[in-house]
Amino acid sequence: MIGSGILNQPQVFYHAGVVGATISFIIAAVFIILGLAILIETGAHHDILDYASLAFHLYGRTGKLLVNIAIIVYTFGALLSYVTIIGGTSTLLVESWGCTQCDLYGWTVLMVVVFVLPLCLYKYYGHLGAVSVLSVVAIDSVVLLVIIGGPLEGVPGPVNMADPRGILSKIGSVVFALSCAPAAFHAYSAMKQQDMKSWRTVVVWSTCLGALMCAIMGIAGYLSFKDTTSGEILENFPGRYADFFKALMVAHLCLYIPVDFVVMRHSVVQVLGEESGTLPPVRHVLLTVFLLTLTTTIVLLMRHGGLDQGAAFGVILDFTGGIAGAFTTFVMPPAMFFKHATRDHPLYWPTVVMLVVGIFVMVTVPVISVLDAVQGKT
Repeated sequence: MIGSGILNQPQVFYHAGVVGATISFIIAAVFIILGLAILIETGAHHDILDYASLAFHLYGRTGKLLVNIAIIVYTFGALLSYVTIIGGTSTLLVESWGCTQCDLYGWTVLMVVVFVLPLCLYKYYGHLGAVSVLSVVAIDSVVLLVIIGGPLEGVPGPVNMADPRGILSKIGSVVFALSCAPAAFHAYSAMKQQDMKSWRTVVVWSTCLGALMCAIMGIAGYLSFKDTTSGEILENFPGRYADFFKALMVAHLCLYIPVDFVVMRHSVVQVLGEESGTLPPVRHVLLTVFLLTLTTTIVLLMRHGGLDQGAAFGVILDFTGGIAGAFTTFVMPPAMFFKHATRDHPLYWPTVVMLVVGIFVMVTVPVISVLDAVQGKT
């Protein structure tokens, strides 16, 4: 499934260039497929189908804590991006429809309480399978809006083909859009046929299709809006005809947000020294309400501090994908894989390359993103 990251991909092409962004997608997709494959292979080898528990088995408490913190950061960043879009876009919609009493703060809280909270009370990832079908329909519709409506709303201007600095600054957004390592074991456990061949098939097809959809969205959006491309592409469509698609995207994110939330809550509970499946009902509800309240509060504080929707959205994705996404997908899976794999394993040396790239991304992306933010390029 594809979350909010797809909405930032036109900005990826704007900063990285058409050729640069395409190369980024290819490299990221290949390494994400590799990372997900060796992650589940390692878990199956040790008969442990939980990311943090596997890290504990191989690296003790330190390994488990690092994985849980990375997963929490990654999924929390995802939640921040979702609530940013849900609150901002839905508020603009109802205001344009004539609601004079609807403000960003109150409407965001209302959307979270009414539409997000009930689904987030589910305990397990597998319960949300039917919701994913509706989410895919919404994403496909928004992609069509950008492909068809983009040229109608577009502006003339030069096209950036490649920018090395832009590639480095936006690779985090690409990783964020495509990676699902924090949810890998949850997804594998929900499969009816649990074997490596089936898992590899699912990973290859889902990653390639996701990368293709994101790339199409990115290219279509950037070639339409050039230098005016927003960090959240729907902001480039002010016409009333786009309202239906914006409402679809809000609905999609309301349905999608529990997928990442379930994973985040699972890791939070483990950091607290318990297991989410055994958490008493009252504490389960209280923890869910607290985490959603914290997420919503931070989003509203960011908006109150002057960050517009597109800028806040882009920064969240760059940092989340570049740090936590790279760690959970490109760094930790190799570190655990090397505990049992020998040099004659067919994936050994590709995994070495992925580890080096992952460390490079984790170090480089935050530095360049901060510099770009200070210089006003984001």
